[in-house]
Amino acid sequence: MFKGPQDLISQQGQRRRGRSMTGDITPTQILECLGVGTFSAVFRVRRLEDNKELAMKCESWRAEKQFLKHEAKILESLRKLASPHFVTLQDRGKVKHRFLFLIMKLVGKNLWELRVENPYRKFSMVTSLRAAEQTLAGIRDLHSCGFLHRDIKPPNFAIGREEDGDPHTIYIIDFGLSRQYRTKDKDLRYQREKVAFRGTTRYASVNTLELKEQSRRDDVESWWYMVLEWMIGELPWKRWDVSHYFLGFLVAVTVEVTKKRFQNDREKVKQYKKELREKKNLSQAYNLHYADPPDWDLMVTYLGPKYEKRPSCFSECLENKPPSSSECKFFK
Repeated sequence: MFKGPQDLISQQGQRRRGRSMTGDITPTQILECLGVGTFSAVFRVRRLEDNKELAMKCESWRAEKQFLKHEAKILESLRKLASPHFVTLQDRGKVKHRFLFLIMKLVGKNLWELRVENPYRKFSMVTSLRAAEQTLAGIRDLHSCGFLHRDIKPPNFAIGREEDGDPHTIYIIDFGLSRQYRTKDKDLRYQREKVAFRGTTRYASVNTLELKEQSRRDDVESWWYMVLEWMIGELPWKRWDVSHYFLGFLVAVTVEVTKKRFQNDREKVKQYKKELREKKNLSQAYNLHYADPPDWDLMVTYLGPKYEKRPSCFSECLENKPPSSSECKFFK
C-alpha cells in the first residue's frame, strides 16, 4: 500500500523543505488521508503560511506509468481557460526516489457519493439537469483545450465546499486517462484502427467497448449515461456491470450488446422516464463521426425548457435552502 508523504511527516505533522524536494515548497501540514491506492494517494493538507486547506495528490516513484506528470500538464493547460469547472494547481514537485506530488484546490464530495446517499439513489429531475448542464460545460471546456477525458463518470466530478463559497460548482477532478486529441497546430490526431480499452465499463461508449479510437463524441455519450443514471437511479445494463476482472471481456461484450439495443429502443427509454427529452442528445452522440465536434448549443437547448417548467424548484437549489429527500442532494 502506498504511504505517500506519511514517511516524511514529523511529530508535529509538518512537511518542510529538503534537499530531495524540488520547487519552492511551502511548509504544509498533513490533516488526513482522503483515499489511497496501490501507487497513489490523496491527502487533505493545510498550507501553514495562510492556513488554507488544499488537496495533495501523490504518486509513487515506483509506479510503472506516472499519470501525475500527465495530469499536471493538463491542469497547466487548463489554467489558460476562464472555466469554473477545473481545480487550480497550486504547487507540484517530487521527493526523489519516493513520490511525485501535486497540490491543488480541495473540493467536496463527488457526484457518485451524493447520489447513493440519497434515499432514492437518484437526483430529482431539476437537480439532474442542473448537474448535467455544469458537467457538460466542463467537458466542453476540456475539449476546447484539446483534450479528451476518456473516463466520464460520477466519481470524477465533485462539488465545491461551503468553506470556499462554491458549493454549487461542479469540478472535473481526475484526468488520469485523458488524451490530447489534436496537435499543437490544432490538427486532429490520426485515428488509430485499434486501441486498448480506456474508461469504465458502465459508462463507456459503444465505440470504446469495441476498442475503437475515442473522440469527442465518446465523452458526450458517456456523459449521457451518467445523466441517465442520475434521473432513474440505475442504468438498464447495471446488472451486467460487475467488477470481477476475470469476467471483464464477457461483461464488456454484454454491456455493448445491451447498449446497442437501448440505443434504438425509444419506447423503453420513455418507460424509464417520461420527461426524457435528452434522448436527442444521445442520438447526436451516436451519429457523430470521429472528427465531428458535438453541437454543445443544441444540447444545452434541450436542457433549458425543463428549468422553465419548474422555476421555483430550480431557484430553491440556488438559494441554499435545505433539500428534501426528492430534491437537490448536493445544492444545499
